[in-house]
Amino acid sequence: MLRNGFINNDKQKTINNYILFFCLLLISLITSYALANGNKIIAFGALGLFCGIYVILNALNFLKFGLSIVLILSLSVNGLKRLTETGFPLGTLVDLTCSLLLLVVLIGTKFNKQKIVIDSFGSILLFYAFYNILQVFNPKANSILSWFHHIRVIFTITSVYFITVGIIKSIKDVEFFLRLIIILNLILAFYGIYQELYGFLPYETKWIYSTNQYSLLYTFGKWRKFSFLSGPMIFGILMAIIGVLCLILSFGEKSKRFKIFYIFSGTVMLWAMFYTSTRTAYVLLPAGILFFAILTLKKNILIICGILLVALTFVIVAPTNNPNLYIFKTAFKPKDDASFLVRKHNQAFIRPYIQSNPFGLGLGSVGFSAAVYAPNSLLSSFPPDSEMVKVAIDLGWLGLFFYCMVWFTLLKHGIENYFSVKDSKIKNYYSAFTCVILLYLTSNYPQEAVQMESMVIISIIAGIMTKLKYLDNQNKETL
Repeated sequence: MLRNGFINNDKQKTINNYILFFCLLLISLITSYALANGNKIIAFGALGLFCGIYVILNALNFLKFGLSIVLILSLSVNGLKRLTETGFPLGTLVDLTCSLLLLVVLIGTKFNKQKIVIDSFGSILLFYAFYNILQVFNPKANSILSWFHHIRVIFTITSVYFITVGIIKSIKDVEFFLRLIIILNLILAFYGIYQELYGFLPYETKWIYSTNQYSLLYTFGKWRKFSFLSGPMIFGILMAIIGVLCLILSFGEKSKRFKIFYIFSGTVMLWAMFYTSTRTAYVLLPAGILFFAILTLKKNILIICGILLVALTFVIVAPTNNPNLYIFKTAFKPKDDASFLVRKHNQAFIRPYIQSNPFGLGLGSVGFSAAVYAPNSLLSSFPPDSEMVKVAIDLGWLGLFFYCMVWFTLLKHGIENYFSVKDSKIKNYYSAFTCVILLYLTSNYPQEAVQMESMVIISIIAGIMTKLKYLDNQNKETL
Protein backbone atom coordinates (compact mmCIF):
# COMPACT_ATOMS: atom_id res chain seq x y z
CA MET A 1 0.00 0.00 0.00
CA LEU A 2 0.97 3.60 -0.54
CA ARG A 3 1.61 5.49 2.64
CA ASN A 4 3.96 8.43 2.26
CA GLY A 5 5.24 7.55 -1.17
CA PHE A 6 5.01 4.90 -3.87
CA ILE A 7 4.70 1.13 -3.42
CA ASN A 8 7.26 0.36 -0.76
CA ASN A 9 8.68 -3.18 -0.67
CA ASP A 10 12.04 -4.95 -0.46
CA LYS A 11 12.07 -5.85 -4.15
CA GLN A 12 11.51 -2.23 -5.16
CA LYS A 13 14.30 -1.08 -2.82
CA THR A 14 16.71 -3.66 -4.28
CA ILE A 15 15.97 -2.53 -7.83
CA ASN A 16 16.45 1.09 -6.80
CA ASN A 17 19.82 0.28 -5.24
CA TYR A 18 21.06 -1.48 -8.37
CA ILE A 19 19.93 1.41 -10.59
CA LEU A 20 21.56 3.91 -8.24
CA PHE A 21 24.85 2.01 -8.19
CA PHE A 22 24.97 1.68 -11.99
CA CYS A 23 24.16 5.40 -12.48
CA LEU A 24 26.77 6.42 -9.90
CA LEU A 25 29.44 4.34 -11.65
CA LEU A 26 28.58 5.64 -15.11
CA ILE A 27 28.28 9.28 -14.09
CA SER A 28 31.52 9.11 -12.07
CA LEU A 29 33.37 8.00 -15.21
CA ILE A 30 31.76 10.78 -17.29
CA THR A 31 32.51 13.44 -14.65
CA SER A 32 36.13 12.35 -14.25
CA TYR A 33 36.71 12.34 -18.01
CA ALA A 34 35.04 15.74 -18.45
CA LEU A 35 37.02 17.40 -15.65
CA ALA A 36 40.26 15.92 -16.97
CA ASN A 37 39.56 17.56 -20.31
CA GLY A 38 38.46 20.87 -18.78
CA ASN A 39 34.80 20.59 -19.78
CA LYS A 40 32.95 21.85 -16.71
CA ILE A 41 29.55 21.97 -18.40
CA ILE A 42 29.52 18.22 -19.07
CA ALA A 43 30.95 17.50 -15.61
CA PHE A 44 28.35 19.51 -13.74
CA GLY A 45 25.67 18.26 -16.10
CA ALA A 46 26.55 14.67 -15.24
CA LEU A 47 26.51 15.45 -11.54
CA GLY A 48 23.17 17.18 -11.95
CA LEU A 49 21.82 14.14 -13.78
CA PHE A 50 22.97 11.86 -10.96
CA CYS A 51 21.33 14.10 -8.37
CA GLY A 52 18.15 14.07 -10.41
CA ILE A 53 18.09 10.27 -10.61
CA TYR A 54 18.82 10.02 -6.88
CA VAL A 55 15.98 12.43 -6.10
CA ILE A 56 13.57 10.52 -8.35
CA LEU A 57 14.36 7.13 -6.83
CA ASN A 58 14.02 8.41 -3.27
CA ALA A 59 10.95 10.48 -4.02
CA LEU A 60 9.16 7.30 -5.07
CA ASN A 61 9.32 6.12 -1.46
CA PHE A 62 9.75 9.33 0.58
CA LEU A 63 7.61 12.27 -0.54
CA LYS A 64 8.84 14.43 2.35
CA PHE A 65 12.37 13.96 1.06
CA GLY A 66 11.31 14.93 -2.46
CA LEU A 67 9.55 18.12 -1.35
CA SER A 68 12.53 18.98 0.86
CA ILE A 69 14.80 18.71 -2.20
CA VAL A 70 12.49 21.04 -4.14
CA LEU A 71 12.70 23.58 -1.29
CA ILE A 72 16.49 23.32 -1.01
CA LEU A 73 17.02 23.60 -4.77
CA SER A 74 14.71 26.59 -5.09
CA LEU A 75 16.78 28.51 -2.52
CA SER A 76 20.19 27.49 -3.86
CA VAL A 77 19.79 27.24 -7.64
CA ASN A 78 21.04 30.79 -8.34
CA GLY A 79 24.00 30.41 -6.01
CA LEU A 80 24.93 27.14 -7.70
CA LYS A 81 24.74 28.75 -11.13
CA ARG A 82 27.11 31.50 -10.03
CA LEU A 83 29.48 29.00 -8.43
CA THR A 84 29.60 26.57 -11.36
CA GLU A 85 29.66 29.35 -13.98
CA THR A 86 27.52 27.23 -16.27
CA GLY A 87 24.15 27.70 -17.88
CA PHE A 88 22.97 24.27 -16.78
CA PRO A 89 19.18 24.53 -16.26
CA LEU A 90 19.04 23.55 -12.61
CA GLY A 91 15.56 25.04 -12.42
CA THR A 92 14.39 22.27 -14.74
CA LEU A 93 15.31 19.76 -12.04
CA VAL A 94 12.86 21.54 -9.72
CA ASP A 95 10.12 21.34 -12.36
CA LEU A 96 10.74 17.64 -13.03
CA THR A 97 10.81 16.79 -9.33
CA CYS A 98 7.52 18.63 -8.79
CA SER A 99 5.94 16.76 -11.71
CA LEU A 100 7.05 13.42 -10.29
CA LEU A 101 5.94 14.20 -6.74
CA LEU A 102 2.53 15.40 -7.90
CA LEU A 103 2.10 12.22 -9.95
CA VAL A 104 3.03 10.05 -6.95
CA VAL A 105 0.60 11.96 -4.70
CA LEU A 106 -2.21 11.49 -7.22
CA ILE A 107 -1.45 7.76 -7.61
CA GLY A 108 -1.18 7.39 -3.84
CA THR A 109 -4.60 8.93 -3.22
CA LYS A 110 -6.11 6.60 -5.84
CA PHE A 111 -4.59 3.46 -4.31
CA ASN A 112 -5.65 4.48 -0.81
CA LYS A 113 -9.10 5.59 -2.02
CA GLN A 114 -8.52 9.08 -0.61
CA LYS A 115 -9.04 12.50 -2.09
CA ILE A 116 -6.73 15.49 -2.13
CA VAL A 117 -8.33 18.30 -0.17
CA ILE A 118 -9.53 20.98 -2.59
CA ASP A 119 -11.17 23.80 -0.66
CA SER A 120 -12.14 27.24 -1.94
CA PHE A 121 -8.50 28.34 -2.04
CA GLY A 122 -7.43 25.26 -4.00
CA SER A 123 -10.31 25.86 -6.42
CA ILE A 124 -9.44 29.52 -7.07
CA LEU A 125 -5.76 28.59 -7.42
CA LEU A 126 -6.62 25.99 -10.09
CA PHE A 127 -8.87 28.50 -11.84
CA TYR A 128 -6.08 31.10 -11.86
CA ALA A 129 -3.63 28.53 -13.26
CA PHE A 130 -6.15 27.62 -15.98
CA TYR A 131 -6.59 31.31 -16.84
CA ASN A 132 -2.82 31.55 -17.31
CA ILE A 133 -2.85 28.50 -19.57
CA LEU A 134 -5.55 30.09 -21.74
CA GLN A 135 -3.21 33.03 -22.35
CA VAL A 136 -1.54 30.89 -25.05
CA PHE A 137 -4.50 31.93 -27.23
CA ASN A 138 -4.10 35.66 -26.50
CA PRO A 139 -3.75 37.28 -29.96
CA LYS A 140 -1.67 40.13 -28.50
CA ALA A 141 0.95 37.84 -26.96
CA ASN A 142 4.53 38.36 -28.15
CA SER A 143 6.16 34.96 -27.76
CA ILE A 144 5.15 31.36 -27.08
CA LEU A 145 8.52 30.87 -25.33
CA SER A 146 7.69 33.65 -22.89
CA TRP A 147 4.32 32.02 -22.20
CA PHE A 148 6.00 28.67 -21.59
CA HIS A 149 8.55 30.26 -19.23
CA HIS A 150 5.76 31.70 -17.07
CA ILE A 151 3.59 28.58 -17.20
CA ARG A 152 6.50 26.58 -15.76
CA VAL A 153 6.48 28.86 -12.72
CA ILE A 154 2.69 28.66 -12.34
CA PHE A 155 2.83 24.87 -12.64
CA THR A 156 5.55 24.56 -9.99
CA ILE A 157 3.74 26.88 -7.56
CA THR A 158 0.44 25.02 -7.98
CA SER A 159 2.11 21.60 -7.80
CA VAL A 160 4.00 22.42 -4.59
CA TYR A 161 0.74 23.50 -2.95
CA PHE A 162 -1.12 20.27 -3.79
CA ILE A 163 1.94 18.13 -3.02
CA THR A 164 2.07 19.72 0.43
CA VAL A 165 -1.64 19.11 0.95
CA GLY A 166 -1.10 15.47 0.01
CA ILE A 167 1.97 14.99 2.21
CA ILE A 168 0.93 16.71 5.46
CA LYS A 169 -0.61 14.04 7.70
CA SER A 170 0.25 15.19 11.21
CA ILE A 171 1.54 18.06 13.31
CA LYS A 172 4.97 16.44 13.14
CA ASP A 173 4.92 16.89 9.36
CA VAL A 174 4.01 20.55 9.84
CA GLU A 175 6.86 21.04 12.30
CA PHE A 176 9.32 19.27 9.99
CA PHE A 177 8.72 21.58 7.03
CA LEU A 178 8.36 24.67 9.19
CA ARG A 179 11.74 24.13 10.85
CA LEU A 180 13.34 23.17 7.53
CA ILE A 181 12.17 26.50 6.07
CA ILE A 182 13.58 28.36 9.07
CA ILE A 183 16.93 26.52 9.06
CA LEU A 184 17.44 27.08 5.32
CA ASN A 185 16.65 30.79 5.68
CA LEU A 186 18.93 30.99 8.70
CA ILE A 187 21.75 29.63 6.53
CA LEU A 188 20.94 32.29 3.92
CA ALA A 189 21.01 34.94 6.65
CA PHE A 190 24.39 33.83 8.01
CA TYR A 191 25.91 33.88 4.53
CA GLY A 192 24.48 37.35 3.88
CA ILE A 193 26.09 38.57 7.09
CA TYR A 194 29.35 36.90 6.00
CA GLN A 195 29.19 38.87 2.73
CA GLU A 196 28.77 42.07 4.73
CA LEU A 197 31.65 41.38 7.11
CA TYR A 198 34.15 39.78 4.71
CA GLY A 199 32.99 40.81 1.23
CA PHE A 200 32.03 38.80 -1.81
CA LEU A 201 33.90 35.69 -2.90
CA PRO A 202 35.83 35.91 -6.20
CA TYR A 203 33.20 34.03 -8.22
CA GLU A 204 30.49 36.40 -6.90
CA THR A 205 32.51 39.48 -7.83
CA LYS A 206 33.04 38.02 -11.29
CA TRP A 207 29.29 37.46 -11.66
CA ILE A 208 28.50 41.03 -10.58
CA TYR A 209 30.71 42.60 -13.25
CA SER A 210 30.06 40.05 -16.00
CA THR A 211 26.29 40.51 -15.77
CA ASN A 212 26.26 44.30 -15.34
CA GLN A 213 24.87 44.06 -11.80
CA TYR A 214 27.13 46.81 -10.47
CA SER A 215 24.61 49.66 -10.72
CA LEU A 216 21.90 47.57 -9.03
CA LEU A 217 24.02 46.24 -6.18
CA TYR A 218 26.14 49.29 -5.32
CA THR A 219 23.90 52.04 -3.89
CA PHE A 220 24.40 54.78 -1.33
CA GLY A 221 28.11 53.97 -1.24
CA LYS A 222 27.67 50.35 -0.13
CA TRP A 223 27.14 46.90 -1.61
CA ARG A 224 23.73 45.29 -1.28
CA LYS A 225 23.98 41.67 -0.09
CA PHE A 226 22.16 38.81 -1.80
CA SER A 227 23.44 35.61 -0.12
CA PHE A 228 22.74 32.57 -2.36
CA LEU A 229 19.65 34.13 -3.95
CA SER A 230 19.09 35.90 -7.26
CA GLY A 231 19.35 39.38 -5.79
CA PRO A 232 19.09 41.57 -2.68
CA MET A 233 15.39 42.33 -3.25
CA ILE A 234 14.13 38.78 -2.80
CA PHE A 235 16.75 38.13 -0.10
CA GLY A 236 15.54 41.13 1.91
CA ILE A 237 11.87 40.20 1.55
CA LEU A 238 12.48 36.59 2.60
CA MET A 239 14.52 37.70 5.60
CA ALA A 240 11.73 40.08 6.64
CA ILE A 241 8.79 37.69 6.36
CA ILE A 242 10.53 34.58 7.74
CA GLY A 243 12.14 36.71 10.46
CA VAL A 244 8.70 37.99 11.51
CA LEU A 245 7.38 34.42 11.27
CA CYS A 246 10.02 33.27 13.77
CA LEU A 247 9.26 36.06 16.23
CA ILE A 248 5.51 35.34 16.11
CA LEU A 249 6.10 31.62 16.65
CA SER A 250 8.18 32.42 19.72
CA PHE A 251 5.14 33.99 21.42
CA GLY A 252 3.14 30.76 21.33
CA GLU A 253 5.98 28.25 21.78
CA LYS A 254 5.88 26.47 25.16
CA SER A 255 9.23 24.72 24.79
CA LYS A 256 11.99 26.99 26.11
CA ARG A 257 14.49 25.41 23.72
CA PHE A 258 12.44 26.15 20.61
CA LYS A 259 11.41 29.59 21.90
CA ILE A 260 15.08 30.55 22.07
CA PHE A 261 15.63 29.00 18.63
CA TYR A 262 12.81 31.07 17.09
CA ILE A 263 13.95 34.33 18.73
CA PHE A 264 17.57 33.73 17.73
CA SER A 265 16.65 32.83 14.13
CA GLY A 266 14.32 35.81 13.75
CA THR A 267 16.91 38.21 15.12
CA VAL A 268 19.65 36.92 12.78
CA MET A 269 17.33 37.15 9.76
CA LEU A 270 16.29 40.72 10.54
CA TRP A 271 19.96 41.57 11.06
CA ALA A 272 20.78 40.19 7.61
CA MET A 273 17.78 42.04 6.15
CA PHE A 274 19.40 45.41 6.91
CA TYR A 275 22.36 44.57 4.66
CA THR A 276 20.12 44.08 1.61
CA SER A 277 19.14 47.79 1.44
CA THR A 278 15.69 46.62 0.33
CA ARG A 279 13.31 49.32 1.52
CA THR A 280 10.23 47.18 0.92
CA ALA A 281 11.58 44.66 3.43
CA TYR A 282 12.06 47.42 5.99
CA VAL A 283 8.39 48.43 5.72
CA LEU A 284 7.27 44.82 6.16
CA LEU A 285 8.76 44.65 9.66
CA PRO A 286 6.42 47.18 11.38
CA ALA A 287 3.54 46.03 9.17
CA GLY A 288 3.96 42.47 10.44
CA ILE A 289 4.17 43.59 14.07
CA LEU A 290 1.04 45.72 13.71
CA PHE A 291 -1.02 43.02 11.97
CA PHE A 292 -0.06 40.40 14.56
CA ALA A 293 -1.06 42.71 17.41
CA ILE A 294 -4.44 43.48 15.79
CA LEU A 295 -5.13 39.82 14.96
CA THR A 296 -4.43 38.47 18.45
CA LEU A 297 -5.54 41.43 20.62
CA LYS A 298 -3.79 39.92 23.64
CA LYS A 299 -2.59 42.30 26.32
CA ASN A 300 0.99 40.99 26.61
CA ILE A 301 1.39 40.87 22.82
CA LEU A 302 -0.04 44.38 22.42
CA ILE A 303 2.44 45.71 25.01
CA ILE A 304 5.47 44.01 23.43
CA CYS A 305 4.45 45.01 19.89
CA GLY A 306 3.80 48.56 21.10
CA ILE A 307 7.31 48.77 22.56
CA LEU A 308 8.81 47.44 19.31
CA LEU A 309 6.88 49.96 17.22
CA VAL A 310 7.99 52.83 19.49
CA ALA A 311 11.61 51.65 19.14
CA LEU A 312 11.23 51.53 15.34
CA THR A 313 9.74 55.03 15.36
CA PHE A 314 12.72 56.30 17.34
CA VAL A 315 15.13 54.73 14.81
CA ILE A 316 13.22 56.37 11.95
CA VAL A 317 13.28 59.91 13.38
CA ALA A 318 16.73 59.82 15.02
CA PRO A 319 19.62 61.31 13.02
CA THR A 320 22.34 58.89 11.91
CA ASN A 321 25.48 58.62 9.79
CA ASN A 322 25.18 54.85 9.39
CA PRO A 323 24.42 54.07 5.70
CA ASN A 324 22.28 51.03 6.58
CA LEU A 325 20.14 53.00 9.02
CA TYR A 326 19.91 55.91 6.56
CA ILE A 327 18.47 53.65 3.87
CA PHE A 328 16.12 52.15 6.48
CA LYS A 329 14.82 55.63 7.32
CA THR A 330 14.19 56.53 3.65
CA ALA A 331 11.81 53.55 3.33
CA PHE A 332 9.30 55.45 5.46
CA LYS A 333 9.61 58.68 3.46
CA PRO A 334 8.47 57.61 -0.03
CA LYS A 335 7.89 61.16 -1.25
CA ASP A 336 11.61 61.82 -0.82
CA ASP A 337 12.54 58.61 -2.65
CA ALA A 338 13.44 59.17 -6.31
CA SER A 339 12.77 55.53 -7.23
CA PHE A 340 9.26 55.76 -5.75
CA LEU A 341 8.50 58.82 -7.87
CA VAL A 342 9.77 57.04 -10.99
CA ARG A 343 7.47 54.11 -10.26
CA LYS A 344 4.47 56.41 -9.89
CA HIS A 345 5.31 57.99 -13.25
CA ASN A 346 5.65 54.57 -14.91
CA GLN A 347 2.32 53.41 -13.48
CA ALA A 348 0.60 56.53 -14.80
CA PHE A 349 2.11 55.80 -18.24
CA ILE A 350 0.97 52.16 -18.35
CA ARG A 351 -2.52 52.66 -16.89
CA PRO A 352 -4.25 53.30 -20.27
CA TYR A 353 -2.81 50.02 -21.63
CA ILE A 354 -4.21 48.10 -18.66
CA GLN A 355 -7.63 49.75 -18.84
CA SER A 356 -8.04 49.05 -22.55
CA ASN A 357 -6.89 45.38 -22.39
CA PRO A 358 -9.06 43.38 -19.94
CA PHE A 359 -7.31 40.11 -20.92
CA GLY A 360 -3.83 41.62 -20.98
CA LEU A 361 -1.09 41.65 -23.57
CA GLY A 362 -0.01 38.05 -22.93
CA LEU A 363 2.32 36.33 -20.50
CA GLY A 364 5.81 37.79 -20.56
CA SER A 365 4.77 40.94 -22.41
CA VAL A 366 6.80 43.11 -20.05
CA GLY A 367 9.94 42.93 -17.93
CA PHE A 368 12.76 40.39 -18.12
CA SER A 369 10.85 37.84 -20.23
CA ALA A 370 9.94 40.41 -22.85
CA ALA A 371 13.53 41.63 -23.04
CA VAL A 372 14.76 38.05 -23.61
CA TYR A 373 12.05 36.49 -25.77
CA ALA A 374 10.55 39.54 -27.52
CA PRO A 375 13.15 42.35 -27.44
CA ASN A 376 11.42 44.30 -30.20
CA SER A 377 7.98 44.27 -28.58
CA LEU A 378 6.15 47.38 -27.42
CA LEU A 379 6.90 47.10 -23.70
CA SER A 380 10.12 45.07 -23.74
CA SER A 381 12.04 47.89 -22.07
CA PHE A 382 9.29 48.96 -19.66
CA PRO A 383 10.13 48.23 -15.99
CA PRO A 384 6.96 47.16 -14.12
CA ASP A 385 8.74 47.33 -10.73
CA SER A 386 5.68 45.69 -9.21
CA GLU A 387 4.25 42.18 -9.40
CA MET A 388 0.72 43.55 -9.47
CA VAL A 389 1.51 45.93 -12.31
CA LYS A 390 3.19 43.08 -14.17
CA VAL A 391 0.15 40.82 -13.68
CA ALA A 392 -2.18 43.61 -14.84
CA ILE A 393 -0.14 44.09 -18.04
CA ASP A 394 0.28 40.37 -18.77
CA LEU A 395 -3.20 39.13 -17.77
CA GLY A 396 -5.24 42.33 -17.90
CA TRP A 397 -7.30 43.89 -15.15
CA LEU A 398 -9.47 40.75 -15.18
CA GLY A 399 -6.40 38.62 -14.49
CA LEU A 400 -5.35 41.02 -11.72
CA PHE A 401 -8.78 40.53 -10.15
CA PHE A 402 -8.31 36.73 -10.17
CA TYR A 403 -4.78 37.15 -8.82
CA CYS A 404 -6.04 39.25 -5.90
CA MET A 405 -8.84 36.72 -5.26
CA VAL A 406 -6.22 33.99 -4.78
CA TRP A 407 -4.52 35.97 -2.03
CA PHE A 408 -7.77 37.25 -0.50
CA THR A 409 -9.12 33.69 -0.21
CA LEU A 410 -5.95 32.49 1.50
CA LEU A 411 -5.98 35.42 3.94
CA LYS A 412 -9.67 34.83 4.66
CA HIS A 413 -8.97 31.17 5.45
CA GLY A 414 -6.11 32.12 7.74
CA ILE A 415 -8.09 34.67 9.74
CA GLU A 416 -11.24 32.54 10.01
CA ASN A 417 -9.34 29.44 11.06
CA TYR A 418 -7.29 31.39 13.61
CA PHE A 419 -10.51 32.20 15.47
CA SER A 420 -12.19 28.81 14.94
CA VAL A 421 -9.46 26.31 15.91
CA LYS A 422 -9.08 25.28 19.55
CA ASP A 423 -5.54 23.89 19.75
CA SER A 424 -3.19 26.66 20.97
CA LYS A 425 -0.25 25.49 18.86
CA ILE A 426 -2.34 25.39 15.67
CA LYS A 427 -3.79 28.80 16.53
CA ASN A 428 -0.25 30.18 16.84
CA TYR A 429 0.65 28.64 13.48
CA TYR A 430 -2.34 30.26 11.84
CA SER A 431 -1.45 33.70 13.23
CA ALA A 432 2.15 33.36 12.01
CA PHE A 433 1.31 31.97 8.56
CA THR A 434 -1.48 34.49 7.94
CA CYS A 435 0.94 37.28 8.79
CA VAL A 436 3.47 35.83 6.31
CA ILE A 437 0.85 35.75 3.55
CA LEU A 438 -0.19 39.36 4.23
CA LEU A 439 3.42 40.58 4.21
CA TYR A 440 4.22 38.71 1.01
CA LEU A 441 1.12 40.13 -0.67
CA THR A 442 2.14 43.61 0.50
CA SER A 443 5.60 43.15 -1.04
CA ASN A 444 3.99 42.35 -4.39
CA TYR A 445 2.93 45.95 -4.93
CA PRO A 446 6.33 47.70 -4.81
CA GLN A 447 8.40 44.70 -6.01
CA GLU A 448 8.31 41.79 -8.45
CA ALA A 449 8.36 39.38 -5.54
CA VAL A 450 6.88 36.29 -7.22
CA GLN A 451 10.06 34.33 -7.85
CA MET A 452 10.76 30.61 -7.51
CA GLU A 453 12.86 31.18 -4.38
CA SER A 454 10.00 32.74 -2.44
CA MET A 455 6.95 31.10 -4.01
CA VAL A 456 7.99 27.54 -3.14
CA ILE A 457 8.04 28.59 0.52
CA ILE A 458 4.71 30.42 0.22
CA SER A 459 3.11 27.45 -1.55
CA ILE A 460 4.27 25.07 1.21
CA ILE A 461 2.88 27.43 3.85
CA ALA A 462 -0.43 27.69 1.96
CA GLY A 463 -0.64 23.89 1.81
CA ILE A 464 0.03 23.63 5.54
CA MET A 465 -2.67 26.23 6.24
CA THR A 466 -5.18 24.12 4.30
CA LYS A 467 -4.40 20.99 6.33
CA LEU A 468 -4.02 22.55 9.79
CA LYS A 469 -7.75 22.86 10.40
CA TYR A 470 -8.11 19.10 9.88
CA LEU A 471 -5.43 18.48 12.50
CA ASP A 472 -7.11 20.65 15.12
CA ASN A 473 -7.53 18.85 18.44
CA GLN A 474 -6.34 15.54 16.96
CA ASN A 475 -4.01 13.49 19.12
CA LYS A 476 -3.38 10.87 16.45
CA GLU A 477 -0.09 10.67 14.59
CA THR A 478 -1.87 10.61 11.21
CA LEU A 479 -5.22 11.53 9.74
